[in-house]
Amino acid sequence: MRGLLSRNAGRGGWAAPLSLLLGAVVVLTAVSFAFTFMHLNRVAQLSGASITGWSFSEFVRQTAEVQVMVGRGATPAQLEVPLAILQSKGRVVADEQLVDQLPAAEREALNRAVLAVQGFTPAQLSGPGGNRQMETVMDVALRTYTAALQALDRQRSGIAANLHAAERTLAGLGALLVVLSVFTVRSLLRNAARALETEMGRTREAERARVDLERGAEALRAAQAEAQRDRDFAVQLTETMGEGLIVTDADGQFSYVNPAFAALVDRA
Repeated sequence: MRGLLSRNAGRGGWAAPLSLLLGAVVVLTAVSFAFTFMHLNRVAQLSGASITGWSFSEFVRQTAEVQVMVGRGATPAQLEVPLAILQSKGRVVADEQLVDQLPAAEREALNRAVLAVQGFTPAQLSGPGGNRQMETVMDVALRTYTAALQALDRQRSGIAANLHAAERTLAGLGALLVVLSVFTVRSLLRNAARALETEMGRTREAERARVDLERGAEALRAAQAEAQRDRDFAVQLTETMGEGLIVTDADGQFSYVNPAFAALVDRA
């Protein structure tokens, strides 16, 4: 009994550390999931913005086309469609999310250039000052395009860093889950082995108790048989005696008389 209590106390001593370990694993798993979700969400946000700078390059290309036409002395009728396209591309680039990542000077210059382009007319550009106006717009378009490419590089670096961080987090989470799975399986196997050993011990004890019980029953039957033989032998002796013999119980009542006594009192 003392040994059993000692074993139970030893198992109870492991309960608190095991609970703390499992709690820590659960917390680490939750933190890992949150960290991974944060980085993947950041990647999704970055991917939602322009990652090519297409609108900036189109604004530069269309500005160059209109500038060349102005330099060649194009008529207002010839400039009408290219200018409308330039004005449309100016509105597109002004609404680009990447504009917010440009340095303040380039961002303000781009807004002024886009606003100026919206006010251009074909007749104004075909006049004497048209070429100078287009050179100013082209200079701003090239500067902002260069700044946009630099912002895109930073954006791509941020996406790559967040993807690597998410990858490392997922790898760590996978390793943690593997360790937890192995630990859980080993704990289950140990508990199963311990339960099997306990059950086998109980089975052996029950078998020993059954054997002891059978031995006790056999000894009892042997003692009963021996007592019956002694009783039969005593009865044989008393029945052949010439003297009368009586046996009384604790209350003085007759429990046995031999034939000689029965003949003496003339009773059966």
